[in-house]
Amino acid sequence: MSRKQKAHTVTKEQNKARLTAAAADLIRRRGLQATSVRELAKHAGAPLGSVYHYYPEGKQQFVSEAIELAGCKIAQQLETCLADGPEAGFRAYFAHWRQLLTDTDYSAGCPLAAISLDANARHDVPAALLQTAEVFSRLQAQIAASLHAHGAQLEPAQALAMAIISAIEGAILVCRAQRQLTALDAAEEMVMRLLQSVLPAETKP
Repeated sequence: MSRKQKAHTVTKEQNKARLTAAAADLIRRRGLQATSVRELAKHAGAPLGSVYHYYPEGKQQFVSEAIELAGCKIAQQLETCLADGPEAGFRAYFAHWRQLLTDTDYSAGCPLAAISLDANARHDVPAALLQTAEVFSRLQAQIAASLHAHGAQLEPAQALAMAIISAIEGAILVCRAQRQLTALDAAEEMVMRLLQSVLPAETKP
């Protein structure tokens, strides 16, 4: 492949990546129902034809890729945070969400939650709920593995991992409704107490 062809390929990949990121952002701000090919083009500042070019299957395709992107970004953020251990890691992860909520004036939540909350998701984009459920399962496994690696028993680690995900996702929804961080602060303190209940004393700061 020539240098010119490589540059063209990179540009196409970058354009599609930008559209996928815009799709995830649109979903987390406005929900699944309000997200369409036309609205994605408008949100991304892209020609309508380019959306159809990169996503010939339309909404179902770009929603699927947005879910995968959101899941990968969350997993990467968790990996970075949990590198310092569960307690310090989740302190950092909650700080990340505080920053995101305030930076977006509480307009941006989690794309996974937005899809899960949509009553018409099963009919509008049939595969979206199943894919979202799979992403949540992967995140649960990732958190449980970190807890287990730091001394928690496997079964309690798995249960706590799902409780942490649920606490964070629920707190984000309440924060957006109340336009304040109180719910996230409360969720953080609860998660810290739960972590202390399952982690051996020597892993605590």
